[in-house]
Order: sequence, then C-alpha cells, then structure tokens
Amino acid sequence: MTDASPTSMTVALSGPSALTFVQGDISAVAKALRDFSRTNPHLVIKGGLADGSLLTPSDLAALAELPPREVLLARLAGALAAPMQQMAGLLQALPRNLAYGFSALIEQREAAGETLPAAETTEAPVPEIEEAPAGEQPAEAAAEEASE
Repeated sequence: MTDASPTSMTVALSGPSALTFVQGDISAVAKALRDFSRTNPHLVIKGGLADGSLLTPSDLAALAELPPREVLLARLAGALAAPMQQMAGLLQALPRNLAYGFSALIEQREAAGETLPAAETTEAPVPEIEEAPAGEQPAEAAAEEASE
C-alpha cells in the first residue's frame, strides 16, 4: 500500500467514477461491491482509500475475501483457548496414566506367580475412656469451670 497522493487519486478518479463512503466494516462493503461487479460488468473497481492509504484493486479483492468480523473473532478465541484445553487434557492424563501403570504392574506380578501382600489396615486402637467417680470431675471440666 502506498500513501495517497494527488497523482494516484487522479488516476483512480479518471473517467466515469463513483465513490462509496464507509463507516464500519470495510471488508463487508468490498465484498458487496465485488459481488455486484461480477453480475454487472460496467462496474469496475479502480481502487480505494482507507485510513489515508491508497488501496489497489487487488487490495480490495483481498479485503473482500476476508470472513466476517464475528468469524474472525471466533477463530481468535479458539486459537487462544486451544493451548489451555490441551494443557487441561495433559493434566487429566497424568493421574489416569499413573493408575493404569499401577494396574499393569500388579497384573504383571500376579501373572508371574508372585503373591501380593494383602492391604493392611492401619486402624489405631481406640483408647478406652475411664469414667470419673461420682463425686469427682475430670480435670478439663474443672479447668473450664475455674476459668468462667
């Protein structure tokens, strides 16, 4: 793209010309003009001017080929989300693969004839609570009453 100069604008406006003023999505207008020029051969797109830069007919054709803004935004969001989804999948695979590995190791040892030790329970014995004689209070209850 080149800067707009009086000579380049003079060339674009020579002969019968029409101007289109666009506020908003330039690619949608370029697409509409391209589609109209396909059915009406009298419309010849000579160029354009956007943000102070002269656009050639090939530049406008490239703009007309762009997908709509919503599609481009959806593609951008998908491109940003893809690495995060991939990382989440990898983090989910770690414990699952570890469990499969342990399972395969157990099956391999059992197939070799090795007997695996039974899972031992590590239950601690529950201490028995002695009841205080009728006239005595436990030390904790006596300390609570004293602090009140």
